Amino acid sequence: MFQHGREEAAGALLDLLDASGQAYRVFPLHETGDVPDETFSHLLVLGGTMSVNDEREFPVLSEEKACIRKMVGQKRPVLGVCLGAQMIASAFGARVSPSHKETGWSDVTWTGAVPGVPLSGRLRVFQWHGETFDLPPGASCPCSGDAVRNQALWYRSALGVQFHLEVTREILDGWTAGLDPAARAAITGEAYRALPGSREICGTITRAFIEGAYVHGA
Repeated sequence: MFQHGREEAAGALLDLLDASGQAYRVFPLHETGDVPDETFSHLLVLGGTMSVNDEREFPVLSEEKACIRKMVGQKRPVLGVCLGAQMIASAFGARVSPSHKETGWSDVTWTGAVPGVPLSGRLRVFQWHGETFDLPPGASCPCSGDAVRNQALWYRSALGVQFHLEVTREILDGWTAGLDPAARAAITGEAYRALPGSREICGTITRAFIEGAYVHGA
């Protein structure tokens, strides 16, 4: 698991991995600055405050993209969240650029068929981003939004989601601490209703990731 900042924790993803019994390691790339020279069975790429285009300032981003390409070339499952999804797109030549800034709870529509991911229709998810990705050649977009179209991408053994399926109440409290009181109250107030559904979405996608269900040719 690649982590890009202290505040960008795995949250609900970590809880689900623990419950599954799946062994894992967390690599704090914001501290080490290097991608470990190891072979992984799975790769989970979390969010971050930087842009995937900031390779001069953060050279580790180039290493991460190379690692993603290697994993996909070996048909090993990759899951990217927010920055992680943008990283998948960029790794395979797609553009990542500024977008309408999405902050808070919003509806997205899951319309694509991804093996092992039985999601469909309108989903209430948490957004916290200001960039979006184009699709690499051969990739599909199984989920879309009104303000920002591409909310997910599926490419061979890699699945990325623009929204934050890992959010917990603790993560929300930390991220929203700097917002004005009204904006913070709107987000945290809805959390009681929206977090259970978000956790279900997280569970569905995490299980598919662990099982490698969406790996082309698996």
